[in-house]
Amino acid sequence: MDRLSRIAGACFVLALAAGLGLAQDAGKKIVNRKCPLKPDARVDTAQTIEYKGKIIGFCCSDCLDKWKANPAAHAAAVKEDSHLPEEPEGFNSAKEALEAAKGGGFLAVILFVPKGGKSALLTAISDVSIKPEIENCAFAKVEFNKDAPEAKLLKVTAANTLVLVDPRKDPAVVIKALTAGGPPVLLKEIQAARKEMEK
Repeated sequence: MDRLSRIAGACFVLALAAGLGLAQDAGKKIVNRKCPLKPDARVDTAQTIEYKGKIIGFCCSDCLDKWKANPAAHAAAVKEDSHLPEEPEGFNSAKEALEAAKGGGFLAVILFVPKGGKSALLTAISDVSIKPEIENCAFAKVEFNKDAPEAKLLKVTAANTLVLVDPRKDPAVVIKALTAGGPPVLLKEIQAARKEMEK
């Protein structure tokens, strides 16, 4: 009986260690957002492999199989960007965003950035806490040009300006223009603008 207890105890310890190992692996995060073999395709979280201590994601099982056949050939294509804020998907121009927002009755969120695109507001609006709100809006990031028709229409006079626009009126009406603010401020303002549109 004593021997049986020791065997059972050893099995328990091994199972516990294996479970902890799995929990550790499960706690690791995928390092990339896009597939290294198809850079325009988003990663499927079910298609991953551990490579040199990092979890690499792929868009499909075919890409994962190709990686397995020759990882060294594709390793340089892995872009470790999952820790960075993710820029919201949006329209290519303010005009497109305004037209889409008007057609769907959505709030238009347009960010005018300086040449080169670097902006503290872009970093703030890319925060994960804002993503659900932005997905219910028509978003566009555009390079600021004071002579552009949309800049004149929305009365934007400088880069690093985020405008929340009700496009249903003619001409479109700016509900709020922001030149600074972190994620909590932007989230609050977007939610308030959406509520105002619902009135």
